[in-house]
Amino acid sequence: MPIREIANGRSEEDEGNAEPKVDIVAVHGLNPLNKENHAFDTWQKSDGTGNGHLWLRDTFPTAQPNARIFLYSYDSRPTFSENKDRFIQEASLLLEWISVKREKDPKRPLIFIGHSLGGILIKQALVNAHANPEYREVKEATRCLAFFGTPHGGPSDDLGIRFAKACVAIVHALPGIPSNDIMEALKKGSLFSDVLQENWRHQLGQYSIVSFYEGRGNVVPRESATIGLPGDREKMIKIDASHSNMCRFDPNMEEDCDNYELVERNLKRLCDIALRPIRATLEKDINDLLASLRKHAANPRALKISEAHHNTFEWIWTPSKDRTGFTDWLTSDLGLLWLNGKPGSGKSTLIKYLATHTRSLKTLQDIQRTQAPVVVPFYFSDQGAEHEKSFVGFLHSIIYQILFRCEDLRPLILPIFEDVKARSVTVLQGRDWKRVEDGTWTQAELESALEVIIKRSQVERSICLFIDGLDECSEIKARDLDFLSRITSSQKRPLTIKACIASRPLNSIQLRMVHYPSIELQKWTTDDISTYVFDRLDQTTRLVWNQALPESELDQKIIPEVVKRASGIFTWVKIAVDELSLGLEQGDTSQELFDKLSGLPSALKELYTKMIDDIPDAYLHDTCNYFRLILSWPGIPNLIEFTLAAHPEEGAKGDTVLPWGDIRPHKRDQICRNMRRRLQSRCKGLLDLVPDDPRQPCLDHEGISFKGLSFTHGTAKSYVTRKGFLEELEARANQKNLKEPNVALALYWFQTIKYDSWLYKPITGERSFETLYLILRQTWDVEVKTGHSLREFLDDLNKLWENACLHLQTTNSAVWHVPNERLWRETNNNWSDMFLQQFAHKWGTFGFPPGSNFDCLAVASNLIFYIQDKIEDGSINGSYARQLVPFAVTSTPKGKRPKAATNMVSLLLTHHSLSSSLPRGHLLWGPALQMNPTNIITVIRDLLERGASPNEMIVFGAYSGTALHQLVSLFSGNMGELGLWVQEWLDIGGNFHARDSNGDSVLDLILHKKPGLRRHIFHNTTFLEDEKNRAVDSGDLDFEEIGQLDGPSAKRPRLT
Repeated sequence: MPIREIANGRSEEDEGNAEPKVDIVAVHGLNPLNKENHAFDTWQKSDGTGNGHLWLRDTFPTAQPNARIFLYSYDSRPTFSENKDRFIQEASLLLEWISVKREKDPKRPLIFIGHSLGGILIKQALVNAHANPEYREVKEATRCLAFFGTPHGGPSDDLGIRFAKACVAIVHALPGIPSNDIMEALKKGSLFSDVLQENWRHQLGQYSIVSFYEGRGNVVPRESATIGLPGDREKMIKIDASHSNMCRFDPNMEEDCDNYELVERNLKRLCDIALRPIRATLEKDINDLLASLRKHAANPRALKISEAHHNTFEWIWTPSKDRTGFTDWLTSDLGLLWLNGKPGSGKSTLIKYLATHTRSLKTLQDIQRTQAPVVVPFYFSDQGAEHEKSFVGFLHSIIYQILFRCEDLRPLILPIFEDVKARSVTVLQGRDWKRVEDGTWTQAELESALEVIIKRSQVERSICLFIDGLDECSEIKARDLDFLSRITSSQKRPLTIKACIASRPLNSIQLRMVHYPSIELQKWTTDDISTYVFDRLDQTTRLVWNQALPESELDQKIIPEVVKRASGIFTWVKIAVDELSLGLEQGDTSQELFDKLSGLPSALKELYTKMIDDIPDAYLHDTCNYFRLILSWPGIPNLIEFTLAAHPEEGAKGDTVLPWGDIRPHKRDQICRNMRRRLQSRCKGLLDLVPDDPRQPCLDHEGISFKGLSFTHGTAKSYVTRKGFLEELEARANQKNLKEPNVALALYWFQTIKYDSWLYKPITGERSFETLYLILRQTWDVEVKTGHSLREFLDDLNKLWENACLHLQTTNSAVWHVPNERLWRETNNNWSDMFLQQFAHKWGTFGFPPGSNFDCLAVASNLIFYIQDKIEDGSINGSYARQLVPFAVTSTPKGKRPKAATNMVSLLLTHHSLSSSLPRGHLLWGPALQMNPTNIITVIRDLLERGASPNEMIVFGAYSGTALHQLVSLFSGNMGELGLWVQEWLDIGGNFHARDSNGDSVLDLILHKKPGLRRHIFHNTTFLEDEKNRAVDSGDLDFEEIGQLDGPSAKRPRLT
């Protein structure tokens, strides 16, 4: 029988009744002399008498009594065989015998051990098991692998690897003809080895591996005997023995003790790993990894870029010397290509064309990589979300796209992801402090992940990045450009990354691209412009006159003039063709069209100016209102939303405004068609519809109503937002018709929830919470801009919600489908408190206590002028004002808007003391402790000066301590900042010796848990001598540390 059980895995401690927990199968290597006992001799240390010590049977079971151990024997003689698939069949036979022996418990964890060629047989067996469902249980049960001198790849020279040559020498000494398939398996670069390696590498991330390599001799060198996986997946260990003796041990012999100890310890570790459910853990880790990248990887800008016009950009594929050389670059060893051009020259459209065209993939496939190439696009957008205009967002997106398409690369960066998950933040949830995973990648971690993918991947693959709008990346730094250069410079590795980058020719980019091939776009688009102009005008002519425009008219006059005036700027061409098409519709002759074309300024800025100057003065108030509104809108509105915000009367029904979802479809489309005409006459095409916003739901009956509305091009937005433009335009407009955009937005959203409450819809739903949040943000913006409150509006909002929620209290919530019924009950049916809980998640802070009301919400939203009005008319009195203080502190999450929070606290505490009615416990200090100490220190000092106690014992769940205990224990940021804050706390009376519920003083925490903070407190400040002596006397400090504490005295900086 080829497979022999040499240890049964039944522990003697259980009287031999316990079932084995793990199976180990040991596979021997090359057996050129066909020795009968080679399966035993491989692992047995001979004593010279024909006997010996078989450590897998005689010693290891003592260390791992629950392991059942098998030896597998097979014919590895390299003799001639007519069947070239013999090696693959031998691997399948191994699987069959293992299945037979594991029939009773096929899911028991399995470990393979292989010496030399035996390791290759194991790899082939696992590849076969993956492909054959009959052996899938063997593959799924395999958790760990141990290789002794297995030639995985091997460094090659002109004559082949040394191990292969050694095998050839042995084989030639024997009768018979060498078997090609066995020999091919040993030679790096052969077809057999390549196929095996390719299929095998897709499984690497599923196993924990130990690779032992020989320390005496160089038959299979270290580079060949190891795979090169990360340290958490592969351990590489040297055995001080020759290739043939590296897996033969007798622990009773001194020369073998050290080697065997290394082997036993690592095999025990593999057994421990095998007994864990690592596959479920690995799958979960990978899903978590992808989720952490996906949340910042969205790139909706791609959907808003127009497709290339028919038969344009064909010149990019011509590889002749006088063309661009794009295809030559794709197949070259050069990592970067710079596609530069003027604003509006069509860079984004070309990048999208290249990233989606099949020719790009076809050309990359010609590189002869073993895996299909991967194309990864990213489009920067200074009008998009934060992650669309940051280098960190770019890294999130490209890494996510690469991992999404290349499953074998995912395990490579799991160790880095573990560091990401290890970081956590402390938040106050309800009345308890809890640590939750942060899960946010830093730029350094993302860059490391991408570099690991390049360096560690053993699968040959080409990845091509197409990056648009690098100049729109906020604060693009030299190091970011250097990083792109670095990751694309390694074109000799198995995995290579190339990048085609499109941008304007900014100096910072040009300086680093000067050494790479480049394409100046506007020099190559003459024919494309001619094609576009002819097709557009010909289409309009056929629609208007039902006949084609004479080609001579286009070819001889109009098209050459457009090409000449455009200077390669497609945005200019589009505007010009729109003007010409309008002329055709109005019956202009060819000469009139030419004259109109001649009157258009050639420069884009001057063209925009002429378009705005042509707007009648009677329309200018709409022009200003539309531009202000689109600039104030968070995100991209659809056309019906924008219409109802700009012209609420369009959706009027009685004294309220219908939300777009409740307007009949035919009426809605009519409103939007009219609005589009208004936009054309008032904004002259600078605002127009874009492809559907992917965030909006799309229904079958939707037309233009649900198209997104935005600036037609980045140059149009830059023109409108340039300094002084809107102010000059507003000076010419009818002043009484100008609207404050934030007020318009707030009123629009207010009318939406007002209509919902009129119908008694579930105003506690997510949509309504989101709407109220947006209203308060816009109201805050109005206060900042105008210095006045929207008192009447906010009072109406308060009444509206209170009345609507009062109605819900007396109705069956199931009828109205209130989605947050549990939260509604927990907050005593108080609408404001329930919203505050939702608001906390939006704002990134904490929950609010029961009994909160609209004033609490207004304070948390920093509506300082609204609160000031209520204080002045007596609606908020002194005692009540003091109770609102915690909400002012909460309104500044993670250091945002510290000045606003400071002003709100000062307003609420004016002429009042906190000593008698200060909110206690975590309601005050909880939010304060979450803030950046350098930003919120003024607020905290204001509280302390009015009577708040720095030594108050606060209950945080099962733990109690002072705020200073919490600060020292939980703070994970810059120790220098924390040191300054602790010093400040001591100055206002904080007690270093106050003890928490664990019996630790603040000093104890600093000395034993925050060594970095200890240096800031003792070394850099004038610390009291008796405190230092007390610490030494109590043993908290020893005399060797005194030198670290003594240093040049320095006056503590004041954090004012």
